[in-house]
Order: sequence, then C-alpha cells, then structure tokens
Amino acid sequence: MRTPLSIPEAAWQNDIAVFFAHGTRQPGDTWAVGAQTQPDSELLGMIILTGRGQDDAANGAVKWVCDHCSASDLELVRVENFNDRYPEEQRADFSLTRFTVARSESPTVEACALPTGLPPAARPWSPGSEREPEGGVRALLSTESPLRPLCVHWILV
Repeated sequence: MRTPLSIPEAAWQNDIAVFFAHGTRQPGDTWAVGAQTQPDSELLGMIILTGRGQDDAANGAVKWVCDHCSASDLELVRVENFNDRYPEEQRADFSLTRFTVARSESPTVEACALPTGLPPAARPWSPGSEREPEGGVRALLSTESPLRPLCVHWILV
C-alpha cells in the first residue's frame, strides 16, 4: 500500500528539502513507513510493506522517494541511515532514513539504484554535534556517473 508523497512548500529552503522516513515493525513482519519533516509534523505520505524485513523497509522507502522524485522533476541528492539513533535493543523494530531532495529545472533522474540494506553507523551522532560518526557508512546519491543517470556512492565517515 502507498499513499502519495507530498512535500509541502514550507519544507523547501533554497530549493532543498530534508525529511525523514520512519519505519516501524508491525505484527507479521509488516512495516509501516511514514515520511515527516520533523517527528511531530504531519505525515507527508506512507507506505506499508508486508512480509518484509528491516532492510526491505529502508529500501522500500528509498524506492518510494525515488519514484516521487522522478514523477515530480526532483533530484534525490542524499540518503542517510539514522537507525543508530535508536537504543540497541529497539533497532530491529525501527528504521529511520533521512532524505535530501532538490528541485531541478532539467531533471536527470530516470532510474534509481537501490542500496542493499542501509548499513548502520558505528556510533550515535546527532545533527547538532560538530563531528559526524567515525567508522560509519553514509549513502550519497549523485548524477555524476557516466554509466547511470543516478548512482549510489557509499562514503565511509
């Protein structure tokens, strides 16, 4: 099940929007993934994945956002795994992914390369801290590859 993703005008700053897809495991390995700009904000959209695992929930969120970007002349700039924000004992039941999208006058997004699972960062990091986590992995989507219009680059931080 999918409800359309809708990014409100208030979420855009200088043609860039940042939002989160928060997934929660439901009974029977069903995942509910909703997109929000802030934890207490209205849902921007939602997907339900049945019979899937945590990696599938994260990848489903990436596919959902890629589809929205392709249909809306937007560019998916960055995807980041934020699962390490949850306590260790809760991580298997939650998924948190941050997306950065940009408005594009001449979109080049024709296909999205999905990562096979979003690997967790090595240790917690908060957006307000001065340093990013060391030893973690971050996904960066770019259109600079001559082989694909959009490709995923994994960056060790």
